[in-house]
Amino acid sequence: MKLSIKSITKVVSAVVAMACCQTGFAQTTDSQVFRVRVPSVLSITSPADALVDTTSDQTDGNKVFVPAGNWSVRCNAAAGATVNLTAQSPFINGTSKRDARLDLAVASGAPTWAVSTATAQTDYAGSVSTATVQAASSKPGAGALTLTVTFINTTYSDLTQGDYVMTVQGTIAAN
Repeated sequence: MKLSIKSITKVVSAVVAMACCQTGFAQTTDSQVFRVRVPSVLSITSPADALVDTTSDQTDGNKVFVPAGNWSVRCNAAAGATVNLTAQSPFINGTSKRDARLDLAVASGAPTWAVSTATAQTDYAGSVSTATVQAASSKPGAGALTLTVTFINTTYSDLTQGDYVMTVQGTIAAN
C-alpha cells in the first residue's frame, strides 16, 4: 500500500510540475465587426414660398414668374431617382383658362442630376390639361432643380379679371 501511495504522489507531482512549467494556450488574433446602417433617403422639397403671387403688368405677352424656384431633391438609392414636376392644370380663373409652361434646369447636383424633359406646356384648347418636366439621377446624390413657370397669354384685354391659379406637384421615386 505504501508503494501505491508513493506512486500516486509521484504522478500528482509530475502533473503539477508540468502544469506550472509549460506556457499556457493563447489566442493570437481575433476580430470585431463595426457596421453603419444607412436608412433610405428619398425626398423632394418645394421652394419656401408656398404661394408665388404676381400682379399683371397690363401688357400683352407671357408672364414669367421670377425668381424661378429651386426644388431640393435627395436620394441615396444605388440606381438614383427620377423627379417629375407637374402642372396639375392650366391657369384657371373660374371658367377662364390660360396655359402654363414649365422649364426645368439643374441648379446644383450635376453630374449626378440631369434634366430628362426640360420644357412642357399645357394646351387647354387641345385638351392637354397637365404638363410634366423631369430630371433624374443614376446614382445617390442631392441637388437643386430650378423650375421656371410661365403664364401663357397673348392679349391682356382678353383676360378675365381675377386670380388665375395653377399648382405644381413634385414627386420623386427611386430608380
